[in-house]
Amino acid sequence: VTDTSANSFTVETVAPFTAADAYTETFETGILESAGPFFWETSADNPWIVDDGATYTGVFSAASANIDNGGITTLVTNFEQVADGPFSFAYKVSSESSYDFFRFFVDGEEQGSWSGEIDWSMFSINLTAGLHTAIWTYEKDDSFADGVDRAWIDDVFFPENAIFTSVEGPTDDGVPATYQLSQNYPNPFNPTTTITYAIPQAQHVRLVVYNALGQQVAILVEGQRNPGQYQVQFDAGGLSNGVYYYELRAGTFTQRKAMVLLK
Repeated sequence: VTDTSANSFTVETVAPFTAADAYTETFETGILESAGPFFWETSADNPWIVDDGATYTGVFSAASANIDNGGITTLVTNFEQVADGPFSFAYKVSSESSYDFFRFFVDGEEQGSWSGEIDWSMFSINLTAGLHTAIWTYEKDDSFADGVDRAWIDDVFFPENAIFTSVEGPTDDGVPATYQLSQNYPNPFNPTTTITYAIPQAQHVRLVVYNALGQQVAILVEGQRNPGQYQVQFDAGGLSNGVYYYELRAGTFTQRKAMVLLK
């Protein structure tokens, strides 16, 4: 190897190199950020963790929870991008091939599914400008296990100038300062979960649940609402396991988030 001054060097090691900036999550803080600059949400019962056992670059990566047969663990982030652009991440899987799956969803639609022994690889997708919910899940079947039985992600590259969103509380007088749609809790859920939303002024509100195919499965709210924060319970007792997403429309405001039903 020579530099621009024709000086020669010997290459002793070769490793992947990535440029980390304000829009790249490398998990090198050692924790899943929940208060900025990134806002990660994970399963309450089976949370993803930051782990040093397998990394694409650096010391840490995000690893799925150690779950039992028939279980699922999820990792979620919400962000807004100002222009069309790519979103990518590195991933690694060690699971029972064709039975225990690592899956990736954007806005409730599956974008990738992997199982078996897969060394670090990159996944990339072009996203349009606007609000997006990204979900990673690792799901086990009801019996046999193989490999380390886990999935990892690292070096999550968000679109340039992405705005990461989290839940904001109401103002001191009890009236929210902004429109808000919170992540449902619990998530995953069986079969009921609570969705919280807030509106800063009187509006016609519509809160609807869709399946992964974009088909409407429930209308939770339809009508005029005064300023304030509201909670709605969603009962999915008649629905099958999978990813669903819920959408809030209030005036010109629209936001959508995804949730996982696991019975």
